[in-house]
Amino acid sequence: MTSKSARAVPQLRAQPELEHLELSFVPARLRDLRETDIPKLKSLKATLEDAAAIVPGRPVEEFHHISTPGELDLDEYFVRKLSLSSGPITTLVTRLHQPSDHDSVRGLLQVFACHLPELRHLTLTVLGKVSGQIKKRSDN
Repeated sequence: MTSKSARAVPQLRAQPELEHLELSFVPARLRDLRETDIPKLKSLKATLEDAAAIVPGRPVEEFHHISTPGELDLDEYFVRKLSLSSGPITTLVTRLHQPSDHDSVRGLLQVFACHLPELRHLTLTVLGKVSGQIKKRSDN
């Protein structure tokens, strides 16, 4: 879907059978969606802001994070929003742009374990100088 958010909400409301949604405009800002809109959504590819607005109350099982310039990294606030899916999130694909150290990555993994206990498939790409530190530590 590649339209302005004001026009996107009515289009999504008209798609009650929609199961997979990829929002390529960044960010869509779909805060006006009602809980009854897109009730069968299982898979979402979007920014964190859009996921926080869309996932709660819907049976989303798979989330692919589309990162945008200047967007915050996935943190506990957004993971809690994902945990509000009416179906368990089992697949998560995301990236961290500039984690401060390897402990912040380890902390995020603990947040996943706490709030997304049924997570089965995780792709976590770590960008920045800490990615080399994590690899060195795991090689020991």
